[in-house]
Amino acid sequence: MRITSGHLEDICAIIGFRATMRLIAWRDGSNLYIPKTPDINHILVHVLSPEDSEHGYRMLKKLCEEYGSETIPMSAGLTEFKLLRKLFAVIRLRNKGLSIDEIACKVGISHWQTRRMLWRAVMLGLPVVTIKKRSTPAIDVVNAPEQV
Repeated sequence: MRITSGHLEDICAIIGFRATMRLIAWRDGSNLYIPKTPDINHILVHVLSPEDSEHGYRMLKKLCEEYGSETIPMSAGLTEFKLLRKLFAVIRLRNKGLSIDEIACKVGISHWQTRRMLWRAVMLGLPVVTIKKRSTPAIDVVNAPEQV
């Protein structure tokens, strides 16, 4: 199989989103060599499925069938991976009850970037807790303007 600009989507279709994200995180943007033949003792077996080596081996076998002896650039997925990690960090902190400004400070992004990420999370259907303001009834702070 020839590697195209959408190779990470192809890998995701072969081994799944979670395993693809593990590969991107493990390589940290570096190229990934896929062996010609799978081996149960190969490091990729553990990277693909740390909890189940047989499942990791099956995924590696599928990768070898499609990309055996090829080197895949993983840098394209690094940006998306970092954005997803940041998005999930924002959601996790919001669900713990932190304010938008507290989240922005902890994650290292602006107030408006935090609001935008929470809005996107809601649009994607991800679980985001609505925080009650002390002096007002419950409002949706993701969609309503911040009160000072």
